[in-house]
Formats: sequence, C-alpha cells, structure tokens
Amino acid sequence: MVTESAVRLLPETISLVMEAERYGIHGLLFQNVCLCPVRLWLHYSRVDCAHLNRHMQRGLVDQGAHYAGTAGISQGIGIAPDMLDFNHHVVSEIKVRKSFPHASRAQLLFYMVVLTVNTGVIWSGRLRYPSARRVETVELTEENQRWLGELFARIRVVIAGTSPPAKVKQRLCQDCSYRLLCWQHSTDDVDFN
Repeated sequence: MVTESAVRLLPETISLVMEAERYGIHGLLFQNVCLCPVRLWLHYSRVDCAHLNRHMQRGLVDQGAHYAGTAGISQGIGIAPDMLDFNHHVVSEIKVRKSFPHASRAQLLFYMVVLTVNTGVIWSGRLRYPSARRVETVELTEENQRWLGELFARIRVVIAGTSPPAKVKQRLCQDCSYRLLCWQHSTDDVDFN
C-alpha cells in the first residue's frame, strides 16, 4: 500500500491537468484511448450514441440500484466521477463488469489527478463492481502518472485528426455504442460477424 507521504505529483502530471482543461479532455477520453481510437475521436467530436445503447442503459440502472444517492459532485472542476468521498479523499467509478479493466483504471486515474491537483490533497481511487461484489483500489503512484501521461499524448494525436482513425473490428465492437456508425449494426442485433 502506498502511503500519502510517499506519493508526489510529477510536474508533468500537473501540466497534464491544465492542458486537459484547455482542450476539453476528460475521463471518458482516457477510457476510450485504451479501447478504440475511433470511439475516442467520435466522442471528442461530440458524436454521442450512448443513449441508444442497451449496455449503457443497463449500466446506469445497475449503478442506480447499487449506489443510489451516492453520486459525487465535481465541484466545478470539469469531471463527473460516479462517487466522491470528500472525507476520505476517495473517488470511485462503478462498472457493470470487469471487462477492459485498463480502460476503467485510466479513467479513474484521470479523476484522481484532477482532484489531487485541484484540492492539494492526494486522492485514491476505487473501481467498484457491484454485480461481483468486488472493489479494486487504485493509488496515485509515479508509474500510474507516467502511464496517464503516455495516454494523454495518444489522445492528443487522435483528436488532432480531421477525421476518425481507421476502424478495426475487435471484441469491443460487439457492445459498443458506436457500432451503428462503424459497422451499420445496432447493439440490439443478435449476430455480429
């Protein structure tokens, strides 16, 4: 376990938070850079299909059923995590299942650094999987900060493009909210070849 005294913000992490705010880069983009560059570009370009996706709808229902009344308030700092505990400096993301854990971790780490920079207090994170009754703790280590910096650089490259990157069919496509745009299939389609 990392103690608060052992954790320090790297100068590049502080710069990352300031640049992210300047360019409108937020937590979901950190999740998307780990999942799919097309999804990242579309989301950044304000193309939103999540409300049409049955998996996203299920996640919202599941989150509300397990954690009703605990959603956090971002205090005007441009983030929207699922839960904030200001007393213990813990930010949480709630996920239906543990698929693509690196993407969930990236999103949570971004929230952690934004909160740490804006409050001056080191925040830790929790990935919560209510269906599995599991909680994973994430700490703000130097290694995690460097990884976030690498992801930020990749995000900047993708969003600088004037059109989405080339699409690549992958396992994620089966349930993706952008499936209709990329592959002309809705998420309600049974077959996906």
